[in-house]
Amino acid sequence: MKCYILSFVPMSLWRVNGVKILIILCVSKHRSKHLCITQQINNSFRKNNSFTFEIKNQFPMRRITSTDYSVTAFNLSLLLLRCAFGFMLLLNHGIPKLQKFGKLQASFFDPFGIGSKWALILVIFAEVFCSILLILGLFTRIAVIPLIITMCVIIFMAMKGEPLAKVEVPIILLCGYIAFLFIGPGRLSIDGVIGK
Repeated sequence: MKCYILSFVPMSLWRVNGVKILIILCVSKHRSKHLCITQQINNSFRKNNSFTFEIKNQFPMRRITSTDYSVTAFNLSLLLLRCAFGFMLLLNHGIPKLQKFGKLQASFFDPFGIGSKWALILVIFAEVFCSILLILGLFTRIAVIPLIITMCVIIFMAMKGEPLAKVEVPIILLCGYIAFLFIGPGRLSIDGVIGK
């Protein structure tokens, strides 16, 4: 049985001189995807080593419902999500708090008894500085930890007992930040460049 490694192509029905072949999706050490094609050898193929590939176009619906994805699509999706989650918190919450620091420092919610001023400073650090790191993809897994803590404080302490409609945005942000903690920023980030 022979195995040929080919560059990535859309999933299709392959035949070699009329002989059906099994297509297996493989992942190399460098996370680049290849198609490993295992031939079902029969007597006719043993006699004739020359072969041609016959490709039948895949039905478009199967591509839409396919669970397969490319590395490029995965990294572009992570970039889009990083920018969305980062800018959403930075522009709507972080910068406004920074601009109104003088007014908010006396009455800001203080869940840990460290004082309203220091509680506000910690929240601004998370919502501004850590959001910028998330957008850039720099120290991403470390940067999302303060954001996760901030969202947990909002959900379980500051907005405890509130209707789900008022807490849905912090819950969505929390889920996104936990996902970044698990999978990282992707290759289209400063972390990805440094990692190379």
